Amino acid sequence: MKFMKRKYFFISGLFLNLLALIIFPAHTAGQMTSAKNLSSRKSFDRKSNDLSTLEFQVFEQINQKRAADGLDLLVWNKQVAAVARLHSANMATFGFFSHTGMDGKKVDDRADSLGLQKWRMIGENIAYNVGFENPVERAVSGWMQSAGHRKNILRNGWKETGIGISVSASGKFYITQVFLQRK
Repeated sequence: MKFMKRKYFFISGLFLNLLALIIFPAHTAGQMTSAKNLSSRKSFDRKSNDLSTLEFQVFEQINQKRAADGLDLLVWNKQVAAVARLHSANMATFGFFSHTGMDGKKVDDRADSLGLQKWRMIGENIAYNVGFENPVERAVSGWMQSAGHRKNILRNGWKETGIGISVSASGKFYITQVFLQRK
Protein backbone atom coordinates (compact mmCIF):
# COMPACT_ATOMS: atom_id res chain seq x y z
CA MET A 1 0.00 0.00 0.00
CA LYS A 2 1.42 3.34 -0.97
CA PHE A 3 -0.04 5.02 2.12
CA MET A 4 2.14 2.90 4.40
CA LYS A 5 5.36 3.91 2.62
CA ARG A 6 4.96 7.69 2.58
CA LYS A 7 4.91 10.30 5.29
CA TYR A 8 2.38 13.08 4.95
CA PHE A 9 2.49 16.56 6.35
CA PHE A 10 -0.95 18.02 5.89
CA ILE A 11 -3.02 20.51 7.78
CA SER A 12 -6.75 20.28 7.34
CA GLY A 13 -8.08 22.75 4.78
CA LEU A 14 -10.93 23.69 7.09
CA PHE A 15 -8.50 24.30 9.95
CA LEU A 16 -6.32 26.40 7.64
CA ASN A 17 -9.29 28.51 6.57
CA LEU A 18 -10.30 29.14 10.17
CA LEU A 19 -6.72 29.85 11.20
CA ALA A 20 -6.28 32.24 8.28
CA LEU A 21 -9.41 34.16 9.26
CA ILE A 22 -8.23 34.47 12.87
CA ILE A 23 -4.52 35.18 12.37
CA PHE A 24 -4.55 36.90 8.99
CA PRO A 25 -7.78 38.88 8.75
CA ALA A 26 -6.47 40.54 5.59
CA HIS A 27 -7.38 37.32 3.80
CA THR A 28 -11.06 37.98 4.36
CA ALA A 29 -13.51 39.78 2.13
CA GLY A 30 -12.73 43.11 3.82
CA GLN A 31 -9.66 43.55 1.63
CA MET A 32 -11.39 42.73 -1.65
CA THR A 33 -11.98 46.35 -2.60
CA SER A 34 -8.27 47.13 -2.71
CA ALA A 35 -7.63 44.17 -5.02
CA LYS A 36 -8.65 46.37 -7.94
CA ASN A 37 -5.42 48.33 -7.64
CA LEU A 38 -3.24 45.25 -7.96
CA SER A 39 -5.21 43.19 -10.45
CA SER A 40 -5.82 46.13 -12.77
CA ARG A 41 -2.18 47.20 -13.05
CA LYS A 42 -1.33 47.14 -16.74
CA SER A 43 2.16 45.84 -15.93
CA PHE A 44 0.78 42.61 -14.46
CA ASP A 45 -0.34 39.86 -16.83
CA ARG A 46 -1.72 36.71 -15.21
CA LYS A 47 -0.81 34.51 -18.15
CA SER A 48 2.70 35.76 -18.87
CA ASN A 49 6.11 35.34 -17.37
CA ASP A 50 5.05 37.65 -14.52
CA LEU A 51 3.77 34.63 -12.60
CA SER A 52 7.05 32.78 -13.18
CA THR A 53 8.89 35.81 -11.81
CA LEU A 54 6.70 35.79 -8.70
CA GLU A 55 7.23 32.05 -8.27
CA PHE A 56 10.98 32.54 -8.39
CA GLN A 57 10.66 35.32 -5.79
CA VAL A 58 8.94 32.88 -3.42
CA PHE A 59 11.71 30.36 -4.12
CA GLU A 60 14.41 32.93 -3.32
CA GLN A 61 12.69 34.12 -0.14
CA ILE A 62 12.23 30.55 1.12
CA ASN A 63 15.89 29.79 0.48
CA GLN A 64 16.87 32.99 2.32
CA LYS A 65 14.87 31.79 5.34
CA ARG A 66 16.57 28.38 5.15
CA ALA A 67 20.04 29.93 4.81
CA ALA A 68 19.41 32.16 7.83
CA ASP A 69 18.64 28.98 9.79
CA GLY A 70 21.82 27.25 8.55
CA LEU A 71 19.94 24.80 6.31
CA ASP A 72 20.82 23.62 2.81
CA LEU A 73 19.14 25.55 0.03
CA LEU A 74 16.33 23.86 -1.85
CA VAL A 75 16.76 23.02 -5.53
CA TRP A 76 14.09 24.11 -8.03
CA ASN A 77 12.42 21.17 -9.76
CA LYS A 78 10.21 21.83 -12.82
CA GLN A 79 8.17 18.68 -12.24
CA VAL A 80 7.48 19.65 -8.62
CA ALA A 81 6.56 23.16 -9.80
CA ALA A 82 4.04 21.62 -12.21
CA VAL A 83 2.34 19.90 -9.25
CA ALA A 84 2.20 23.24 -7.38
CA ARG A 85 0.94 25.15 -10.43
CA LEU A 86 -1.83 22.61 -11.02
CA HIS A 87 -3.16 23.06 -7.50
CA SER A 88 -2.94 26.87 -7.52
CA ALA A 89 -4.71 26.99 -10.90
CA ASN A 90 -7.50 24.75 -9.62
CA MET A 91 -7.98 26.84 -6.48
CA ALA A 92 -8.06 30.06 -8.52
CA THR A 93 -10.41 28.64 -11.14
CA PHE A 94 -12.87 27.01 -8.75
CA GLY A 95 -12.58 29.47 -5.84
CA PHE A 96 -11.62 27.17 -2.98
CA PHE A 97 -8.74 27.06 -0.50
CA SER A 98 -7.72 23.61 0.68
CA HIS A 99 -4.98 21.02 0.44
CA THR A 100 -7.62 18.72 -1.06
CA GLY A 101 -8.60 19.51 -4.63
CA MET A 102 -12.14 19.54 -6.00
CA ASP A 103 -11.36 16.06 -7.35
CA GLY A 104 -10.47 14.80 -3.87
CA LYS A 105 -6.75 14.61 -4.65
CA LYS A 106 -4.04 15.70 -2.24
CA VAL A 107 -0.46 16.62 -3.06
CA ASP A 108 0.73 12.99 -3.28
CA ASP A 109 -2.07 12.13 -5.70
CA ARG A 110 -1.36 15.19 -7.83
CA ALA A 111 2.34 14.26 -7.91
CA ASP A 112 1.47 10.71 -8.99
CA SER A 113 -0.93 11.93 -11.69
CA LEU A 114 1.83 14.13 -13.17
CA GLY A 115 4.36 11.28 -13.15
CA LEU A 116 6.43 12.49 -10.20
CA GLN A 117 7.71 9.31 -8.59
CA LYS A 118 10.42 7.87 -6.37
CA TRP A 119 10.03 10.24 -3.48
CA ARG A 120 10.14 9.47 0.22
CA MET A 121 8.44 12.59 1.64
CA ILE A 122 6.23 15.22 0.07
CA GLY A 123 4.69 18.28 1.68
CA GLU A 124 2.77 21.37 0.69
CA ASN A 125 2.19 24.93 1.88
CA ILE A 126 -0.67 26.94 0.42
CA ALA A 127 -1.59 30.59 0.78
CA TYR A 128 -3.92 33.10 -0.75
CA ASN A 129 -4.12 36.84 -0.53
CA VAL A 130 -5.70 39.76 -2.26
CA GLY A 131 -5.08 43.47 -2.24
CA PHE A 132 -1.44 43.43 -1.19
CA GLU A 133 1.17 45.29 -3.22
CA ASN A 134 3.58 42.37 -2.73
CA PRO A 135 1.61 39.09 -2.59
CA VAL A 136 4.81 37.01 -2.44
CA GLU A 137 6.17 38.78 0.62
CA ARG A 138 2.76 38.53 2.31
CA ALA A 139 2.51 34.78 1.67
CA VAL A 140 6.04 33.98 2.87
CA SER A 141 5.59 36.21 5.92
CA GLY A 142 2.32 34.46 6.74
CA TRP A 143 3.91 31.04 6.38
CA MET A 144 6.78 32.01 8.66
CA GLN A 145 4.31 33.20 11.32
CA SER A 146 2.45 29.88 11.24
CA ALA A 147 4.11 27.05 13.19
CA GLY A 148 3.13 24.30 10.74
CA HIS A 149 4.11 26.20 7.60
CA ARG A 150 7.34 27.40 9.17
CA LYS A 151 8.18 23.81 10.13
CA ASN A 152 7.68 22.76 6.52
CA ILE A 153 9.90 25.58 5.22
CA LEU A 154 12.66 24.82 7.71
CA ARG A 155 12.47 21.01 7.58
CA ASN A 156 15.97 19.66 7.12
CA GLY A 157 14.91 16.67 4.97
CA TRP A 158 13.55 18.62 2.03
CA LYS A 159 15.87 18.81 -0.98
CA GLU A 160 13.66 19.97 -3.87
CA THR A 161 10.80 22.38 -4.26
CA GLY A 162 8.51 23.99 -6.78
CA ILE A 163 6.12 26.90 -6.50
CA GLY A 164 2.95 27.59 -8.43
CA ILE A 165 1.02 30.84 -8.46
CA SER A 166 -2.31 31.51 -10.07
CA VAL A 167 -4.54 34.58 -9.95
CA SER A 168 -8.32 34.37 -9.95
CA ALA A 169 -10.50 36.62 -12.08
CA SER A 170 -11.18 38.72 -8.96
CA GLY A 171 -7.45 39.26 -8.35
CA LYS A 172 -6.91 36.73 -5.56
CA PHE A 173 -3.40 35.21 -5.57
CA TYR A 174 -3.20 31.47 -4.83
CA ILE A 175 0.31 30.30 -3.96
CA THR A 176 1.32 26.67 -3.56
CA GLN A 177 4.74 25.40 -2.57
CA VAL A 178 5.49 21.68 -2.80
CA PHE A 179 8.47 20.20 -0.96
CA LEU A 180 10.10 16.91 -1.89
CA GLN A 181 12.63 14.45 -0.54
CA ARG A 182 13.69 11.65 -2.86
CA LYS A 183 14.20 8.02 -1.85
